[in-house]
Amino acid sequence: MDKYYEIEDTNNPGSFYGVSDGTCEYVNPVYHFAQSFINTRLRVTIALMNQERAVSSLVEAVLKRQFLDEWQEYKKTVLNHSVPQEFFQLFDVHKKKAQAKLLAQSTLTLEDFQAFIFQSWEDYGFKFSKYVFKHNPIEFKGNEHPTVIHKKNDNEIITVGSTDLSDAQLKSIIDKRNIIVANFFDKEDQWHCLFLTYKSISGQELDHINAPHMHYISNSFGISRSDVIANFKRTRYSLDSIHIPFTGYNPMTDNTI
Repeated sequence: MDKYYEIEDTNNPGSFYGVSDGTCEYVNPVYHFAQSFINTRLRVTIALMNQERAVSSLVEAVLKRQFLDEWQEYKKTVLNHSVPQEFFQLFDVHKKKAQAKLLAQSTLTLEDFQAFIFQSWEDYGFKFSKYVFKHNPIEFKGNEHPTVIHKKNDNEIITVGSTDLSDAQLKSIIDKRNIIVANFFDKEDQWHCLFLTYKSISGQELDHINAPHMHYISNSFGISRSDVIANFKRTRYSLDSIHIPFTGYNPMTDNTI
């Protein structure tokens, strides 16, 4: 489910609205993202309009129709996007070395990745799952954390809920946290996983390649899906994965926990 937060910005009139994508499991990704696309825009627009006047059910219906039309255009663009074919060829290759060879010179953009999610379902029947694993710095484990922490581009800290932590400590939590986003593609006994950490997509994962990248692993790597997920639940995972250069993602958009 998607999570919505309304964060008051004390330095500016009105409110700052933050939206955080939730997890999903074994879904039709086109339907899942349609619901997120439409409902997010509808909720935020109505919230903003309600600051001026109450929104009638008729206005809400017109807005929903508008956002549905926008979704149809967006979906058409994504489904028509050309994804590097080696990513789909992974579905027909069942040896780790062969998969590594396919991906040896591969790169992904944000647009490629979104299209791969949609087209993997539409053309190949792979269901989609997204899991988010958050590991905050242990030095603040005993403190009271607010419901939401947001670091603005100018490093100002905005919170929702009570806390006994200073702004400097809250900023440290944002900067030092370890967040893993795992995207699984499943069909019968076959699964593939493209995962990232906030350090990997900002080029700070120095143990690997010092550039923005994602990781790839599959059922051909001799590890079960459940063991991969168990790895992600640890503070530091230990997985043998393939690194794929990844561009177009702005980690500054993820300065909220």
